[in-house]
Amino acid sequence: MRSVVHMKFAVFVGRLAGVLLCVAIATAASARELRHPARAVPAFTVQVPDDWTYSVGTDNALVAVSQDRSTSIVLSFGADSGSLEDVTRVMFLAAGVATPADKTPASISGLAGFSFESTMKNGKGELLQLKLTIVRVGERRHGTATLLQYAGNSPEQRQFAESVMRSVQIIGAGR
Repeated sequence: MRSVVHMKFAVFVGRLAGVLLCVAIATAASARELRHPARAVPAFTVQVPDDWTYSVGTDNALVAVSQDRSTSIVLSFGADSGSLEDVTRVMFLAAGVATPADKTPASISGLAGFSFESTMKNGKGELLQLKLTIVRVGERRHGTATLLQYAGNSPEQRQFAESVMRSVQIIGAGR
């Protein structure tokens, strides 16, 4: 009897593994890698679903937007002469975002930096949650990866947005 139960469990686990493998393959097949800038270094890479749109803004930032428009990721590089905290304060001030008092140690591709979380309103007055991660990519350069999403996003939308953010990498930057 015991071997029959083990065999049924093994068959179940085998089928489950097969289904998960198919889902993983389908997910991987429906994702694409964006690189910004296309040919220069350092450059960001990020894995986004095929149904996400993207553009490069006039400020040379890559903006990737989810199909349902509930989430966006903004990737950019900039020159600076101050601390990462000072750079963040200036960016938040320019965007009308309250600079949070707390910062969390963070990194992108092993490059040290910080994450800051805050809220802001979009042009329609809707509340957005913002998470900005900033890292040093050279003596006087930084890279930022910013996640913006509606405050009312579902837990599933939030989890998916975080998984996209975890795929952000920086290639060709000095450590």
